[in-house]
Amino acid sequence: MGHTRKTHEAFYRLPQDIYQTAKVSKLLLAINKGKVSLYKGKNLNEIGLSDIDDSDEEKETLNDNENITEILESQVVQNVICNKSKNDLKEEELKKKLQELNGQKNRKK
Repeated sequence: MGHTRKTHEAFYRLPQDIYQTAKVSKLLLAINKGKVSLYKGKNLNEIGLSDIDDSDEEKETLNDNENITEILESQVVQNVICNKSKNDLKEEELKKKLQELNGQKNRKK
């Protein structure tokens, strides 16, 4: 490519500590997810991030949480509508009382 191997190694390769950090990160993710025993005897290079990725249980939990959120949102909407209806009824009652009071004032005159 028009440059020496030394140039390629000095400027284009990632430092070794980045590779080591990535390998340790894989191990820590596996520990965090409780999957370390699945990788017993494997080299860190043999473990892919997709192997450690979300399990079906975690996906089910996320789906359950989304369903609960939808139910709660619908209940909030129903409560708002119910409270609005109650407020509308109170407003109508107040208007009627005001009309009655105005009617009584007009009769007194």
